[in-house]
Amino acid sequence: LTVKPTYSILNPVSICQGQSYTLPNGQVVSASGNYPVLLHTLANCDSVVTTQLTVNPVYNINRSASVCQGDSYTLPDGTTANISGVYPVTLRTISGCDSMITTNLTVNPTYNLSQTATRCQGESFTLPNGNQVSASGVYPVTLSTLDGCDSVITTTLTFNPVYNTTVQAEICQGEKIGRAHV
Repeated sequence: LTVKPTYSILNPVSICQGQSYTLPNGQVVSASGNYPVLLHTLANCDSVVTTQLTVNPVYNINRSASVCQGDSYTLPDGTTANISGVYPVTLRTISGCDSMITTNLTVNPTYNLSQTATRCQGESFTLPNGNQVSASGVYPVTLSTLDGCDSVITTTLTFNPVYNTTVQAEICQGEKIGRAHV
């Protein structure tokens, strides 16, 4: 009497979402699960091959990001961008599946504005940040925009002198004195 062996084989397989796998009997499957297939050995004995199929997820992630003008943003693959736009990046997951991360980048503006102002000596001037000054000079003030970006308003301020002079005048009886202008 000859006893011919039968086999029970466990075959673990991983695929990525959207792919399919062909079992030993030719059946095509694409869902995670155990798939036993009855096969015959060369000696015509029944044997079972069980495919343990794992379908790993594929990700498609959309995200928004913003930076200030002059700054750059680091994308998920390590590259940088400094222009508003849509940046799709394909990365491989730990299970070896390609996944897409799409970044919608907005570059917010910064401003560099200049203004001039003139006041009379003895007066004061309120700068854009609320500080008051009373001397001629150039005053740069950094403010934050609604988007959180630093912007500079430079005020060139001139204080003109005020003159208080006494004029000695003589007039004859019956004449009128006019106002002196300096």
